Amino acid sequence: MSNNPKGFSLIEVVAALVILAITVAVALPATFRRSDADREKATISEMMEIHRAIVGDIELGTYGFLGDMAKLPDMLTDLIVKPAGAPVFNTNHTNNVGMGWKGPYVSDFSEDDLIRDAWGTPYQYSPTGNNAGQVISAGMDRDINTTSDNIVYPADGPLKTTGDLYLTVTANDIAEPAYMTVNVYSTDNGAESATVITGTTGSRGSGYAGFFYHTLKHGIHAVKATHVVPNSTSISRTVNVGIRTGAQKCYILRMETTATVTLL
Repeated sequence: MSNNPKGFSLIEVVAALVILAITVAVALPATFRRSDADREKATISEMMEIHRAIVGDIELGTYGFLGDMAKLPDMLTDLIVKPAGAPVFNTNHTNNVGMGWKGPYVSDFSEDDLIRDAWGTPYQYSPTGNNAGQVISAGMDRDINTTSDNIVYPADGPLKTTGDLYLTVTANDIAEPAYMTVNVYSTDNGAESATVITGTTGSRGSGYAGFFYHTLKHGIHAVKATHVVPNSTSISRTVNVGIRTGAQKCYILRMETTATVTLL
């Protein structure tokens, strides 16, 4: 007959509980760290998707909300819900340039998902100020005022909303001849702007070494070049030119004419 008692003694039970408590105490912080790391990764991925929705994707040939509307969204939900009064994207403009709200600019996002990070904290976003166009997460402490763990995307200051266009126009292979005028048509809150940006050869004191337009709005522009020689034939050509944030676009527009083309 065995003398071993059935079950566990109180000491054995207590020892097992102590070992379990120590294991949990060691494992839990690592588990939470992994959870926060996963949330941070998910938040950054979401912020990148929001940024692409705002400025477009060069590989896909899109210009985003900013390019279609020539402004930053007033709030992040403007990316999936058309702002009141904004025209729907259409091509009833000079040279059939597309302008207007073309959303939704993000897919698989609910309105609540779009405005909150992976910790469930609302993003900080503004179309103006020192952080214009940037999306800011409060990070794992969920406090936007403690900036050490805040996540900011893009990180390099307020989002630029303009670019430059350097346009060389040739007529019969002569660059920037006399009597050349270039008009640039841009979008303004989704509609074609009533203000046309114009450049004319000879408008600079020493002649014109190319048409240079600074700080054009991000997006697609219709560019119309017209060559009108007195008492002769006039010709014009219109092209679409895309400008991206902070970038310079160089473009050569070639024209042929039966008129006599001369330099200034």
